[in-house]
Amino acid sequence: MSKIKLKKELSALSKDEIIEVVARAYSARKEFRDYFEFFLYPDADKLYEKYREAILREIGRGQRKSKARISEIKKLIKNFDSFDAGAEYSRDLRLLAIENLIERERYTWYSETLINGTTRLTLDLINFADKNSLVDSTMKRIEETVGDLTRGNKAFKKFILRAIERNTL
Repeated sequence: MSKIKLKKELSALSKDEIIEVVARAYSARKEFRDYFEFFLYPDADKLYEKYREAILREIGRGQRKSKARISEIKKLIKNFDSFDAGAEYSRDLRLLAIENLIERERYTWYSETLINGTTRLTLDLINFADKNSLVDSTMKRIEETVGDLTRGNKAFKKFILRAIERNTL
């Protein structure tokens, strides 16, 4: 159902019927409950912390060989964005994921999918930052992370830098 059709259907309901629909959705689905709780009592820091922990848990999967799923990390970021907690929080969550993926790569074998996914996530972050007027501070953080000799593998960071250069020219 499209958003327009949903609005049309809801406009035909009385106030009490809409309240009942919302209450049933709240009871039926965890996603609705989470959304309405944030809508009614917005706490962006608490929400950020919840998603931060989930992303760090995902990145930490596996010992010598990473079992982190870039698709799951992107899904967590997308879910966080749906709460509309603010562009800086969304940017910071993306940076957190990238910084920790780079950090962990130094000690763990990454599949080609995870390497390419990390690079794509970095490019997506730059586009997101550009759309939200956060590009200067974002690029500074990326440069600090990539330039830090104690973080990540040099070849991995060069791969990310080359992708950034190719896509920002």
